[in-house]
Amino acid sequence: MTTATATRKVSAANAYDIYVEACAAAEAAAKACTPTPMIVGEAKAIFGPGSDEIDYSKKTYYVASGICGNASVRIKPARGAFVTMAKKRGVGSANYYGGGYSIYAWEFAASIRGSQSYEIACAAAKAAAGVLSKYGISCTFESYID
Repeated sequence: MTTATATRKVSAANAYDIYVEACAAAEAAAKACTPTPMIVGEAKAIFGPGSDEIDYSKKTYYVASGICGNASVRIKPARGAFVTMAKKRGVGSANYYGGGYSIYAWEFAASIRGSQSYEIACAAAKAAAGVLSKYGISCTFESYID
C-alpha cells in the first residue's frame, strides 16, 4: 500500500487538479520507462531437458515492449471527492473483486492505451498512485501479467 502525508485535503474543487497531476506523473514515468525486450519462440522440448530453451531453428519473434500485462491503482474505500470526480468523468470502475475503485494505468497515461507492456503500465500506475497518496487518497498499486 502506498502511503504518504497529505499535503492538502481533497475536495470537489481540487479533485480534477489532482487527477491531472497524477496523469502528468504517469505520462512522464511511462515515457522514461525502457522495458526489457523478450524473444518469443517454440521450446526445444515440451517437457524435461530443453523445455526452457528456445529452438532458434524455428521462427522467433522479438518483442521490444517486453512481457504483456497491465497495472492499475485501486482506491479503497471507494468514496470521497476524488472517486466522485472519476465516476462523473467516466474514469475507472468499481472493483467487484475485493471492493474499491480501480483506475487502469492507461486511464492516467493516455499515450499507453494501445500498449501491452507490463513494465510501462507498472511505471505509470506507480507514479499515479504516488500522486494520489501524496494527497491522502488511500490507494494501492496492482498489476498482472497476461
